[in-house]
Amino acid sequence: MKAIIIIGGGDLGLNTVIWAKELGLFTVVTDRNPEAPGIKEADSWTIISGDDTEAQVNLAVRLGEWYDVVGVYCANDFGLLPVAHVNQLLKVPSHPVKAVAQSLDKSRTYQILWAHNLPVPKSFKVSSLAEAKGAFIRAGVPAIVKPADSSGSQGVSIVKNSDDLITAYSEASRFGDVLIQEYIGGRSIDVNGLFIEGKFYGCGVLEKYISDPPYCLPMGGIDPAHVPEPKEAYRLLESACRALGITEGPVCADMKLVGDKFTILEISPRFHGDFTTSNTLPFATGINPVKAYFKYLMTGKLDKSYLKPFPHGIAEWRVIQLPQGIIKKISGLEEARKIKGVSKIWLRVKEGDPVGNYSNTMEIPGAVCVYGKDGEAIERIYRRVFDTLKMEVE
Repeated sequence: MKAIIIIGGGDLGLNTVIWAKELGLFTVVTDRNPEAPGIKEADSWTIISGDDTEAQVNLAVRLGEWYDVVGVYCANDFGLLPVAHVNQLLKVPSHPVKAVAQSLDKSRTYQILWAHNLPVPKSFKVSSLAEAKGAFIRAGVPAIVKPADSSGSQGVSIVKNSDDLITAYSEASRFGDVLIQEYIGGRSIDVNGLFIEGKFYGCGVLEKYISDPPYCLPMGGIDPAHVPEPKEAYRLLESACRALGITEGPVCADMKLVGDKFTILEISPRFHGDFTTSNTLPFATGINPVKAYFKYLMTGKLDKSYLKPFPHGIAEWRVIQLPQGIIKKISGLEEARKIKGVSKIWLRVKEGDPVGNYSNTMEIPGAVCVYGKDGEAIERIYRRVFDTLKMEVE
């Protein structure tokens, strides 16, 4: 029997496990949390941290004694190096380990893309506050200050003056070296793609909505994005990935769109996060790149029907916004999840948890994903959800 290892068993990625099982794959989920929802859905599981390469490799070796392991998959940056190492061991067509490591180094990525004449913001890697002050002047005001190696919007700030730079640098430097980057306004666009045997396939263009400064926190998004030239977004993603050497498997990009001009902010050798790839994209457009990729790993052939969009409507996700305080009571959750048009209601918090200011996706209380034929239908569904789901904060 053919098997797949899925790194990460969080609730947002539950559809990933379900889709693998629908295709007939024996699913093994790894997560450091023994209560992760994906563990309960999977055929088997083991407690392993997603970034523990050695443990993931050892698991693949042991599993290979009983099953035909077709690959390993992760939707988050922390698991991408283990994915590359395991797939290399299994001789699964995948992004090379060196290229994956290079793509996770944001500073190196910008250097390579700039050298290939691709549109990227001015970026400067710094390791001290003194260097940050000089880079801030060169980048221009306002500027983005962010960790050189982090995800989930952690440590990311928009800085408009030198006084705020000190605070922003202190926050970002908790994760290591820091990037000072030219600020690009406009719309925030996410692009998914898939390389199969070196050929690129576009897998969806989405738009996300970013919080007001000083943070750069995604607060929601819509799928599909209405952009003037989606083919140009795909072209840039493909060109950037070829420049970085990530040309066999899932890929994605964060971009900014000003007028009809795209700028590349980040490239990663994975699909975009589970908010969209698992919980809005398939419901809005019919495109399911995860299922397409899994079936290819199983059969060695790409089923393009999973990548063909069809008139389906739209989907949105929105962060649940709560006042600061302590959550005293949550009611109506299961009823709200059953409302037609709801694809996911995800809560990070539970009764008794504190709610503070949230500056990154690791701190948001939760989110709701819905789909419908048009914007009016979406709003009706959201009203029903928030009339049903009650979260009392004191």
